[in-house]
Amino acid sequence: MRVLLCLLLVVFAYGATLRRQNAPLRAKNLGSVRSSREFGKDLVEMIELQLQSGGTYDDVVGLLEQIKKDFEDEQRSDSTNYLLEKDSLETTITENNDKAKVAITEKNDALNELKKLDTRITSLEDTIALTEQQQKDLAAQRADLEERKRQDDAEFERRAGEQNQVLEVVVALSGDLSNKFLNPKSLVEKQEILTRLHTIGATSALAALMELSSTLDQDVLKRVLIKLETIEGAVREALAADAEAKEKNDQLYESIIAKMQAIEDGLITLLTNSRAELSKSKNQVVVETTRKDTNEQIFIAANKAVEVASTTLQTSTTAFTQRTQERNASIEVVQKALTILRERETELKENTQ
Repeated sequence: MRVLLCLLLVVFAYGATLRRQNAPLRAKNLGSVRSSREFGKDLVEMIELQLQSGGTYDDVVGLLEQIKKDFEDEQRSDSTNYLLEKDSLETTITENNDKAKVAITEKNDALNELKKLDTRITSLEDTIALTEQQQKDLAAQRADLEERKRQDDAEFERRAGEQNQVLEVVVALSGDLSNKFLNPKSLVEKQEILTRLHTIGATSALAALMELSSTLDQDVLKRVLIKLETIEGAVREALAADAEAKEKNDQLYESIIAKMQAIEDGLITLLTNSRAELSKSKNQVVVETTRKDTNEQIFIAANKAVEVASTTLQTSTTAFTQRTQERNASIEVVQKALTILRERETELKENTQ
């Protein structure tokens, strides 16, 4: 209020000096004037200085109009700069909000991929462990089959040896009985046959049979020969049956071994592929972990940039609003001073007429 009174006194004194008349200023002309105390004080000091230096009415009015124009120019420049800064900060906020959205999407995608990879790795590790156990079980089964095959072959060989031995004895006995024993030229030949039979084996049932038969008549010996032929036929059939059985056994063995080998080949392929896939999945875990961490940092940085830009924009807007208000208030003071001066000039002109 004191500043306004000072301004009133200065304008009043200036009007009196300019027109050399002492017409009072109307209080209503200043009642609506509102300005900051500092600016009003400075304005009063400027007008006083202008008056003390012999300035005219037009000088004071020109000074006030220039001050008003300077404020208006300053406001336009300040508005332009503020809008440029505001646009830049809003662009920064928008861009970083977009970055944050992309980053959080990428991070979540990476987390989902990591979950899938974790499940995949667990499955592959289970598959590998199961496949390795199947390989061990198959190897044990194959070893067991090979051992049984070895035992079967040994048994076939043993039986074939025994049967061939029996067949050899039967054939030998039949021949001797047919050619010599039934029609010996002498007792010496007969004794030789018996001696040779004993060399086949004292425990041989056939040899014992022949030794017993040597004391029998020729009808009994003929029946023995028929029995030997029957035995020979049976032995030969047994040998053929065993040979056929062995052949089938060999074929079955080869078939089972071939199937086992096919299974082993499949297990090897599965194991190789699973190990390769496991290695690939573990490498992908590193990639997805890096993607997650990188986008997390981008997200944090983007949010920080938005926070800084938002704070800066808020501070800048507050400061700009305050400057604008102060500048408008100053312009209003200058305009009111101009209005008072012009009204005073008009009154003075009317009074001089």
